Amino acid sequence: MSKTTRQMELMTCIDSILDKLRLLVPQGDLCKYDRALNELKVELGLVKTFLLCQWKLGYSGGDLEDSVHKNGQQFYSLLLRFKDDGLSPSDLAGSASTFGDILKSSKQQIRTSYVCDSDSLLKSVDEDRIRRNTRDFETDGFRRYNWDRKMYPSMLDRLLASSSSLTDEFMEFFHSLLENFVDILNWGEAYDSELEKLLEPLQEKLVFLKNFILFARSQGKQERKLMEHSGVVALSAAHLCHSCWFFRDDNEVFVEISFKIDEVKDQIKPVVEQVRLAYISILESKSSSLRMSTEANMCIVGNFVGSLLGNLWEFLVKCPAWFTSSLKHQIRILCEGLQFLRGILMKQQEDYDGLPGGIKDRIVAVVNDAGIVIFSLYQDNIREASAMEIDLKLFCLLEKIKLVNAEIEKKYPVASRSKFPTTNALELIDLLLEKLKELESCEVDPLFSFANDRVDFLNSYLNKIQCIKVDRPLETFTYYDMPSWIIDLEKQIRLDKLRHQKMQADVPFLTSFLEKNLEQHIKNEKHQLQTMEDDLVSLRSLLEENGEQHNHQEDPHALRSHVIEVAYKAEFVIESLLVGDISFYSLQLFDDIAREFKLVKSLAQEATKIPRHLTSQVRSATSGASYQVSSSGSIPTVDKAEVVLQDVEQAMIDRLIKGPKQLDIISIVGVAGLGKTFLAQRVYRGPRVTSHFHIQAWCCISQTYCKRDLLLQILACIDQKTQFSEKDEYQLALELWQRLLGQRFLIVLDDVWDIEAWNALKSSFPEKNNGSRILLTSRLTDIIGTPYHLRTLDETESCELLQKKLAAIREGGYSEEQNLLGWKIAKTCNGMPLSIAIISGILATLDQTGWEEVAKMVSLTAMVGATEQCSSILELSYEHLPDHLKQCILYFGAFREDSDICVRRLTWLWIAEGFVQKSESECPDKIAEGYIRALINRSLVMVGQRRYTGEVKTCRIHDLLHVFCVKKAKKENFLQLVRGYDEDLTFDEPYNPRRLSIQAQPKHFIKSRIICPQIRSLLYSSRDFGVRQLWCNFGFIFLLKLLKVLDLENISLGSDFPRELWSLVQLRYLAVLGWLKNGIPFSLENLSNLETFLVRTKDDVGLSLLQDTLLKMKKLRHLHVYGALIDIRLANDNLESSSILNNLDTFSTMKLYLGQHMEKMIRKFPNIRQLKCCLVESTEYTIDSNRVMVMNFLSHLESLKLNLGKVTMHCVELHLPSSLKKLTLEEFSWCIISTIGKLTNLQVLTLNRQADGEEKQDSQDMEDMEDSEEMENMEEEEFFPKLKFLKLKSLKIVRWKGLGHCFPSLEKLVLDDCKKLQKLPSRLGESPLKLIEVHRCSYLDRKSFEDIEEQQKDYGNVDLKILISEEIEESFSWSDVDSDGWLPEENDESSSWSEIQTDGQVNDHLP
Repeated sequence: MSKTTRQMELMTCIDSILDKLRLLVPQGDLCKYDRALNELKVELGLVKTFLLCQWKLGYSGGDLEDSVHKNGQQFYSLLLRFKDDGLSPSDLAGSASTFGDILKSSKQQIRTSYVCDSDSLLKSVDEDRIRRNTRDFETDGFRRYNWDRKMYPSMLDRLLASSSSLTDEFMEFFHSLLENFVDILNWGEAYDSELEKLLEPLQEKLVFLKNFILFARSQGKQERKLMEHSGVVALSAAHLCHSCWFFRDDNEVFVEISFKIDEVKDQIKPVVEQVRLAYISILESKSSSLRMSTEANMCIVGNFVGSLLGNLWEFLVKCPAWFTSSLKHQIRILCEGLQFLRGILMKQQEDYDGLPGGIKDRIVAVVNDAGIVIFSLYQDNIREASAMEIDLKLFCLLEKIKLVNAEIEKKYPVASRSKFPTTNALELIDLLLEKLKELESCEVDPLFSFANDRVDFLNSYLNKIQCIKVDRPLETFTYYDMPSWIIDLEKQIRLDKLRHQKMQADVPFLTSFLEKNLEQHIKNEKHQLQTMEDDLVSLRSLLEENGEQHNHQEDPHALRSHVIEVAYKAEFVIESLLVGDISFYSLQLFDDIAREFKLVKSLAQEATKIPRHLTSQVRSATSGASYQVSSSGSIPTVDKAEVVLQDVEQAMIDRLIKGPKQLDIISIVGVAGLGKTFLAQRVYRGPRVTSHFHIQAWCCISQTYCKRDLLLQILACIDQKTQFSEKDEYQLALELWQRLLGQRFLIVLDDVWDIEAWNALKSSFPEKNNGSRILLTSRLTDIIGTPYHLRTLDETESCELLQKKLAAIREGGYSEEQNLLGWKIAKTCNGMPLSIAIISGILATLDQTGWEEVAKMVSLTAMVGATEQCSSILELSYEHLPDHLKQCILYFGAFREDSDICVRRLTWLWIAEGFVQKSESECPDKIAEGYIRALINRSLVMVGQRRYTGEVKTCRIHDLLHVFCVKKAKKENFLQLVRGYDEDLTFDEPYNPRRLSIQAQPKHFIKSRIICPQIRSLLYSSRDFGVRQLWCNFGFIFLLKLLKVLDLENISLGSDFPRELWSLVQLRYLAVLGWLKNGIPFSLENLSNLETFLVRTKDDVGLSLLQDTLLKMKKLRHLHVYGALIDIRLANDNLESSSILNNLDTFSTMKLYLGQHMEKMIRKFPNIRQLKCCLVESTEYTIDSNRVMVMNFLSHLESLKLNLGKVTMHCVELHLPSSLKKLTLEEFSWCIISTIGKLTNLQVLTLNRQADGEEKQDSQDMEDMEDSEEMENMEEEEFFPKLKFLKLKSLKIVRWKGLGHCFPSLEKLVLDDCKKLQKLPSRLGESPLKLIEVHRCSYLDRKSFEDIEEQQKDYGNVDLKILISEEIEESFSWSDVDSDGWLPEENDESSSWSEIQTDGQVNDHLP
């Protein structure tokens, strides 16, 4: 029925209110009042859907219509006044609550109506079905009944009918229902996660149904059955959606609704046979229109493809037993093909508008066939022959997709999606040769085996197609008089005929495949593998002759690109074969690639015939000879070469400390690259600032942000120990407000892009007139707060900065001509510190000719604007990088913008990715550290934190460089970054990335559908601190069998490792999180290529790992377990005969059992460099057992952390190697001090907690350290000759007197929680001290420091800093752990105080 004028007016009123609310709430103007408006938006939308349903069924809304209309008009007038007349947010929220209460008063009435409507509709459907089945027995009666239905249509007819050709009231009702789901899910995300979990799966099914209906209509399919099915489902869903919201606090009703939601979902799924057959018959029916001439139709088909991918994904993660490996592999390829088609239809319409109509029609036909194949897969049990038939049909479908793809790229040629300009073609061919040899070493040729198994089946299948006969449709009856069983038979015959025609169309392709592919592989086992290897060796020789390996600028780009493209295709198919992915498709692809290599080889042969003098003419001569800046040795001080704007810095500090009592907002504004964050960090870490504020927190916002993430960032700075996983957004805001209440706080909001970020957070910052401050950095000049406009450097400052940078990079100095050129270059950099810093990194690698070229380029870009010029300089710097460093710098795009990155983690990832060149003389970790130094030398990477030994602990890049890396990596198909929630993780270009970095909330990652068969790396990160217990079904991992890097450290695996993990045999790097109460299974040994294994688990969980399993991991280099000890004492009987892990470099945290097997176990890691372990007593251990720990044979060991607290008698005799540079002892005995004092290379020492068993004895001895035997020995000889850093924590010392010849090199002393300590030894003043930090040592005599300070001055040291803090809060400090929370590293040599003290220099110093 059509709507009356009054009904149309009411709907206009409702839509106007909803539109206003949707605009108003996301703006954040209402802050704490937005919950009431959100609830009203949901409730009014639900009432709208109900009214549309009633009107469609021919009923009236009665009093409800009048009430909604009257109160809606009143509320709408208030909405209009909110902006114009200054109506307060509280008044608007109050009116929204009142209006909401009126709507709630009708909830029972609406629920009852829905129940009655559903019952009546089901009855109408049954009657309609009976009528169709019995009409041949009552012809006259049927005619009268049909006439009556036209006059008095049934409820089903009323629901599905349209009042005019211009409107479709049923789809209007369906669309309103889907909007209800969106509104409730948005509300649930913020306030009720259980509601969100319950409704989201049903919403997805309804979206699929809507897309199916629209697709069927656009193609002129017979849709009556689909519409009947959809009508019943939609009415049930509307009822459940309404009840789920209005009765969400009624547990009994809520449980009942949960069961009914499952029933409705099952009605939509193709799992039910009746539903599956109906879906297939609709797609198999003849189309009245295949044209896709309009943009709207393209969107309809694209949306249907998206829904097919959703169905396919759901099916894949619950893969049935009857799936063959071939079918699994081809399904993954189908996903790739559908994603490609969806990208064309949805995201590239402008580019593909010019496609001929024939191609568009073939796209639709392929999508239609894909739907048939996908729905056919939804069967519980199926015979092997039927499964193989589906496999063949899927193969034919993949061929059609491939042909469509080829037609599109022929019409619109694009750069290869596998293009890797930073990849050396010779190295890639070498890698392929290695893979081919590995494939040849298999006992059975997988290609031969598969072909042999399938050739007979394909022959019989082709014969069966030829024998099929389809009867002609019956034509003896007129349609009107025809009995229903004959009509059904005729329809079935027509469908069978269409199926047979499609099968016949596939015969030529399958016959060709049988003869040219399958039968050829059967004739000669491994012949094709050997032929491809020979062609690759020949091709490599030709490329080397062409000078490919010398200069990528010189070689013919077309040939090189062709080689790389084919090589990457070959890598995919060969690695697929190695992991067991053999299918019709992969066999054909192997043969296609073999032919392509022959073609490329012939092209290379032609290229070698070109005279040398011609090829030399195209060589690039744009840069002069390069100067190689060393990347070995220690990190230079390039990061400390800086020019500080002291005037701005001091003014800002004064404003923070001496400003008004009320909450004050200060903003640092300026263009990108000017040094806003750099200045904010200096101020934030300055001692005057840190001592003034009770609480400090740093929050990086950037362009894309989520309010929840921002709240979690700030709370994590205040309290790292507390978990906030169960709190919703409103609770988090309240939590932050309460934490800050009564405290003088400084909150830095870095990189603010719009005022909405501030609006989202401002209600969480209490105003209590105690001098609290908000410090913002932004590129917007009109952002909130008192602005400090950061100026550019003047010419003198610009030149000074360039000179400092260049001097720090290259010790040899520069010629006078170069200095003059440098002065000219600096003056044309628009006073931008970032541009100058990057330019210095370029210049340091070039000779004078190169400097002249750079000067010319910079002068040409000087007029385009500072930011644009900076971007050009970044591009120039990138082009001057060697290939291996190009990959390394682009990899920074995988990490969060403005984040500090753990260097060890970064280098391990580089090694796993294959970026680090192999060397027989140097370990890959050392080479990777050299890459870091090289990038720092070029001012592309900034130093974050350092270890006391000088090593870089964390690093970061500027946000402009991060933007550059993300764009360049995507363009070259090197890496794809996905932020937030991207439905189905669909991509524009490239459509199938090799590396994928996802930065999203855990719940969004759980919902993501990662279907990328060629992906090699998957990294997931989240700022959603504390939500790590969320876990998901990891069945999707089998889709990613070629993974080399898998980082799931921010999403929980649950209590067990997923079995799918052990099928990823190519993995080199694996990082996981979980409770993992059942330990690490023996299946780990399947990952024979694994090099880095990182595990985070709960503190109270002990992980066990079979010794035999560990010792089979011959390539393992880094094994770290954080949150638990790893027990590997099992299977000691085989210890002597087991393998030795020569490659193991770092290991934590291992249980070592005192006894005869301990030394044997340690000897299994002869080359280990870093080790953390806990010494425990085995069950067979007695008081008379050996108490000696021998490790002096570990000649490479540099860092050792040893906990002795689980040994009852703590005086263990230690034999440590002289190579040790860093040592941490926990719960130790003083009897071992004389031993460690003789370690000649020890530079860092931490003593943490004395053994409990020594408490009484130690406390007596410590009354006078001169009575200590250890101290007497220390008087007689020199101890700790190279020690630079000493930390004493939680010791029971009272007086520390004797020192003797100890600590001649000591530079930093940290005393923490030594509550009884009263005095320091005076001879400490003889050590070359730079810093003394004291925390929580309340009895320590301050005169000790004065004496030491005087002695230092006598020795000429006037720079000694002494920092004393009586109380340090237990809350988290930004430098207390690794910035990205990755490695369980001790941080004894760095602390918050050492990082925030300044002497005019700080650690991360690129602006």
